[in-house]
Amino acid sequence: MKVYNFKKLHPTMTGMQIEEKLKLINKAGKNAGKIWKKSTKPKELERMWNIQRSTVSRYLRQADKLIENVAKGIFPLNK
Repeated sequence: MKVYNFKKLHPTMTGMQIEEKLKLINKAGKNAGKIWKKSTKPKELERMWNIQRSTVSRYLRQADKLIENVAKGIFPLNK
């Protein structure tokens, strides 16, 4: 719901910007260094951006489903 509320307050922000602001992905974990290394290669940058966008998109879809099911009296259900 944090992502959903943030998106409502900042509707023009992209998924990458939202993820960077809210720090949804742990980029300092054991294997995170391999994935989130500093890179200037376009293919690697695109892959990292896709991960950020898909994470935010997934959270927004889950929030929409939760809200929809709450309106039906079903909670918590996000499927």
